[in-house]
Amino acid sequence: MSYKGVGWWFEGGHQSINQAKFEHARGDVSTNEVKSYFAMLKCGIIVSFHSVSKKHLHRYCDEFSFRWNERKVTEAERTVTAIVLSNTGRPRYKEPISKRA
Repeated sequence: MSYKGVGWWFEGGHQSINQAKFEHARGDVSTNEVKSYFAMLKCGIIVSFHSVSKKHLHRYCDEFSFRWNERKVTEAERTVTAIVLSNTGRPRYKEPISKRA
């Protein structure tokens, strides 16, 4: 199991299934949601962004995590949440260099 020991991070703990034995779900334990998340991330990168750099990959993952976490609300509610969370205005990597007089 590649995620052994990760359970202490999560309130509900961590369970696994054995896909090598063709087990795809057991009760409420499955890989469906994580596969759906990564499919959405991959599709977004391929279709919208075309490629990403390792340097900024965490930013793309943050954006798609927000989309995933807000997937059950309306577009209007998601927009309001995004505006509230982005109280700093347009994000910049560095402040632009001002021209000296």
